[in-house]
Amino acid sequence: MPLPVESRQAESPGFSGWPVAALRLLGTRHFPGLEAGLISKYILGSETADAYAAGCAMTSDFIQKRPEVAKRFAAAWAKAIAFINANPDEARKHLAKNTFTPDNVVDMVSMLGYVMAGDLSPKQLADFQAFADFGTSIGVVPEKVDASKFLQKF
Repeated sequence: MPLPVESRQAESPGFSGWPVAALRLLGTRHFPGLEAGLISKYILGSETADAYAAGCAMTSDFIQKRPEVAKRFAAAWAKAIAFINANPDEARKHLAKNTFTPDNVVDMVSMLGYVMAGDLSPKQLADFQAFADFGTSIGVVPEKVDASKFLQKF
């Protein structure tokens, strides 16, 4: 997806993240004429829904075979999330340094407001389930799943 569209979606109040982390992206200001919050509005049916379409995940096999490594990874991820949420402007600088985000665009990209799986509210979990159900309805997910069973809480 071209960066301007991605940036616009990233500014939508109803676009958010998922499994180990759920992202919540803020505002719409840089790209007038493009509609933001499409997943929330049209797929989940609410402009305020959190659309869990990005995040971090570990396989069950990895968690079972290397539980201590998985716990350390989750702890490091939680620390990063706390830093991003507390210091979005400082965290944003890492986009230019560690991704292909051009320097002249970095300040326009909204920072992600992540939430660990264990911290998801019942509404956020319901939105995550609705997104998984959508995947089933279009054939991406072969059968209906209980999304909560795929969330590992550390």
